[in-house]
Amino acid sequence: MNPLKLLKLKPTSIQFIQEIPINAPPQKAWNALINFRGWFHFDHGPSQFAKVSLEPHIGGKFVSQSREQDVFMLHGIVAHWEPGKLLRINGPMGMTHLPVSNTMIWELQPQKGGKATLLRFCQRAYGLMPPDAQKNYQKGWKQLLPHIKELAEKSGKKK
Repeated sequence: MNPLKLLKLKPTSIQFIQEIPINAPPQKAWNALINFRGWFHFDHGPSQFAKVSLEPHIGGKFVSQSREQDVFMLHGIVAHWEPGKLLRINGPMGMTHLPVSNTMIWELQPQKGGKATLLRFCQRAYGLMPPDAQKNYQKGWKQLLPHIKELAEKSGKKK
Protein backbone atom coordinates (compact mmCIF):
# COMPACT_ATOMS: atom_id res chain seq x y z
CA MET A 1 0.00 0.00 0.00
CA ASN A 2 1.44 3.34 -1.05
CA PRO A 3 1.65 5.63 2.02
CA LEU A 4 1.27 8.78 -0.11
CA LYS A 5 -1.85 7.71 -1.98
CA LEU A 6 -5.26 9.01 -0.95
CA LEU A 7 -7.21 6.09 0.47
CA LYS A 8 -10.94 5.63 0.83
CA LEU A 9 -11.00 4.24 4.37
CA LYS A 10 -13.57 4.65 7.09
CA PRO A 11 -12.95 4.52 10.84
CA THR A 12 -13.47 0.98 12.04
CA SER A 13 -12.59 -1.24 14.96
CA ILE A 14 -11.59 -4.86 15.27
CA GLN A 15 -11.04 -7.27 18.12
CA PHE A 16 -10.47 -10.97 18.50
CA ILE A 17 -9.05 -13.52 20.95
CA GLN A 18 -6.96 -16.58 20.17
CA GLU A 19 -5.92 -19.27 22.67
CA ILE A 20 -2.99 -21.70 22.58
CA PRO A 21 -2.44 -24.44 25.21
CA ILE A 22 1.23 -24.79 26.15
CA ASN A 23 2.64 -27.89 27.81
CA ALA A 24 5.07 -25.90 29.96
CA PRO A 25 4.78 -23.90 33.19
CA PRO A 26 3.93 -20.19 33.01
CA GLN A 27 7.53 -19.06 33.65
CA LYS A 28 8.82 -21.03 30.64
CA ALA A 29 5.92 -19.74 28.56
CA TRP A 30 6.77 -16.18 29.69
CA ASN A 31 10.44 -16.60 28.80
CA ALA A 32 9.41 -17.82 25.35
CA LEU A 33 6.89 -15.00 24.93
CA ILE A 34 9.33 -12.18 25.64
CA ASN A 35 11.90 -13.74 23.28
CA PHE A 36 10.35 -12.11 20.20
CA ARG A 37 13.47 -12.91 18.18
CA GLY A 38 12.82 -16.61 18.85
CA TRP A 39 9.18 -16.75 17.70
CA PHE A 40 8.20 -13.70 15.64
CA HIS A 41 8.79 -15.15 12.16
CA PHE A 42 6.67 -16.64 9.41
CA ASP A 43 7.25 -20.06 7.90
CA HIS A 44 6.46 -19.16 4.30
CA GLY A 45 9.93 -18.37 2.94
CA PRO A 46 12.39 -15.76 4.13
CA SER A 47 10.84 -13.12 6.34
CA GLN A 48 10.90 -9.54 5.13
CA PHE A 49 12.27 -8.50 8.50
CA ALA A 50 15.29 -10.42 9.65
CA LYS A 51 15.59 -8.95 13.12
CA VAL A 52 12.88 -8.27 15.68
CA SER A 53 13.42 -7.23 19.25
CA LEU A 54 11.51 -6.36 22.38
CA GLU A 55 12.94 -4.17 25.12
CA PRO A 56 11.60 -5.97 28.22
CA HIS A 57 10.32 -3.08 30.35
CA ILE A 58 7.56 -0.47 30.50
CA GLY A 59 8.11 1.91 27.60
CA GLY A 60 10.28 -0.67 25.83
CA LYS A 61 10.05 -0.82 22.07
CA PHE A 62 8.93 -3.74 19.88
CA VAL A 63 10.82 -3.11 16.63
CA SER A 64 11.95 -4.84 13.46
CA GLN A 65 14.51 -4.13 10.81
CA SER A 66 14.98 -5.43 7.30
CA ARG A 67 17.67 -7.90 6.30
CA GLU A 68 19.47 -5.11 4.46
CA GLN A 69 19.20 -2.90 7.58
CA ASP A 70 17.69 -0.11 5.51
CA VAL A 71 14.10 -0.27 6.85
CA PHE A 72 13.23 0.01 10.54
CA MET A 73 9.71 -0.22 12.00
CA LEU A 74 8.30 0.51 15.43
CA HIS A 75 5.42 -1.93 16.01
CA GLY A 76 4.57 -0.87 19.53
CA ILE A 77 5.53 0.19 23.02
CA VAL A 78 5.24 -1.98 26.15
CA ALA A 79 2.35 -0.49 28.13
CA HIS A 80 1.83 -3.20 30.77
CA TRP A 81 4.32 -5.73 32.15
CA GLU A 82 3.48 -8.44 34.69
CA PRO A 83 6.27 -11.05 34.48
CA GLY A 84 4.88 -14.54 34.09
CA LYS A 85 1.34 -13.24 33.63
CA LEU A 86 0.62 -10.41 31.20
CA LEU A 87 2.22 -8.37 28.43
CA ARG A 88 0.44 -5.51 26.66
CA ILE A 89 1.89 -3.61 23.71
CA ASN A 90 0.28 -0.57 22.08
CA GLY A 91 1.23 0.73 18.66
CA PRO A 92 0.72 0.70 14.89
CA MET A 93 1.69 -2.99 14.42
CA GLY A 94 2.55 -2.76 10.76
CA MET A 95 0.20 0.08 9.84
CA THR A 96 2.68 2.92 10.26
CA HIS A 97 1.19 5.02 7.46
CA LEU A 98 -2.38 4.87 8.76
CA PRO A 99 -3.91 6.52 11.83
CA VAL A 100 -4.48 3.27 13.75
CA SER A 101 -4.13 2.32 17.38
CA ASN A 102 -3.54 -1.37 18.20
CA THR A 103 -3.47 -3.01 21.59
CA MET A 104 -2.03 -6.52 21.74
CA ILE A 105 -2.41 -8.47 24.98
CA TRP A 106 -0.76 -11.77 25.85
CA GLU A 107 -2.10 -13.37 29.04
CA LEU A 108 -0.66 -16.53 30.58
CA GLN A 109 -3.02 -18.62 32.72
CA PRO A 110 -1.58 -21.49 34.79
CA GLN A 111 -3.16 -24.88 34.04
CA LYS A 112 -2.80 -28.37 35.53
CA GLY A 113 -1.48 -27.13 38.87
CA GLY A 114 1.08 -24.83 37.22
CA LYS A 115 2.58 -27.53 34.98
CA ALA A 116 0.95 -26.13 31.84
CA THR A 117 -0.17 -22.73 30.56
CA LEU A 118 -3.01 -21.34 28.51
CA LEU A 119 -1.76 -18.48 26.33
CA ARG A 120 -4.60 -16.08 25.57
CA PHE A 121 -3.93 -13.41 22.96
CA CYS A 122 -6.22 -10.47 22.20
CA GLN A 123 -5.85 -7.74 19.64
CA ARG A 124 -8.00 -4.65 19.58
CA ALA A 125 -7.57 -1.89 17.02
CA TYR A 126 -9.30 1.29 15.98
CA GLY A 127 -8.67 3.69 13.12
CA LEU A 128 -8.55 3.93 9.36
CA MET A 129 -7.91 0.32 8.36
CA PRO A 130 -8.26 -1.66 5.14
CA PRO A 131 -11.42 -3.83 5.06
CA ASP A 132 -9.40 -7.06 5.39
CA ALA A 133 -7.38 -5.92 8.45
CA GLN A 134 -9.05 -8.26 10.96
CA LYS A 135 -8.80 -11.29 8.66
CA ASN A 136 -5.12 -10.58 7.95
CA TYR A 137 -4.21 -9.99 11.60
CA GLN A 138 -6.03 -13.15 12.70
CA LYS A 139 -4.27 -15.18 10.02
CA GLY A 140 -0.88 -13.75 10.99
CA TRP A 141 -1.29 -14.40 14.71
CA LYS A 142 -2.59 -17.90 13.99
CA GLN A 143 0.78 -18.56 12.32
CA LEU A 144 2.90 -16.78 14.96
CA LEU A 145 1.42 -17.86 18.31
CA PRO A 146 2.23 -21.59 17.89
CA HIS A 147 5.91 -20.59 17.70
CA ILE A 148 5.66 -19.40 21.34
CA LYS A 149 4.25 -22.82 22.28
CA GLU A 150 7.06 -24.59 20.44
CA LEU A 151 9.74 -22.40 22.02
CA ALA A 152 8.34 -22.85 25.55
CA GLU A 153 7.92 -26.61 25.22
CA LYS A 154 11.42 -27.02 23.77
CA SER A 155 12.97 -25.07 26.63
CA GLY A 156 11.98 -27.79 29.08
CA LYS A 157 13.52 -30.67 27.16
CA LYS A 158 17.06 -31.84 27.77
CA LYS A 159 19.36 -32.00 24.78
